Amino acid sequence: MERAAIEANNARFSSALERGEAAAMADCYTGDGLLLPPGLPAVSGRDAIEAFWRAGIEAGVHAVKLETLSLEAWGDAAVEVGRATVTIEAPDGTVIADVGKYVVVHRRQEDGSWRWAVDIFNSDAPEPAPAERS
Repeated sequence: MERAAIEANNARFSSALERGEAAAMADCYTGDGLLLPPGLPAVSGRDAIEAFWRAGIEAGVHAVKLETLSLEAWGDAAVEVGRATVTIEAPDGTVIADVGKYVVVHRRQEDGSWRWAVDIFNSDAPEPAPAERS
């Protein structure tokens, strides 16, 4: 049961991104959810998470494919490790598919649904060499 409910929440997130709906993306997190994006400070709470994803959408992020590699549940918590392919459209129209990985701690809510309590992700792309950094 947990796996189907967790995969349904993951699908809601992906679908919301495709529609450009940051509020619906943030609704996939718990009210006190914690987002740990690469190279940035932690983002805490649904309002801040919505603002983060809105900025991502405005920057060209418009699709994500989430692939669960492992999922373990213990009572009202579950940990998922997966692979993500994020599709980004650069300002010049170039479409980039960035492959990376993620770990999500899911928490069952009082209504029985599952939401993301902690979300951390990063790209498989190598960091630019120090001379290339701006």
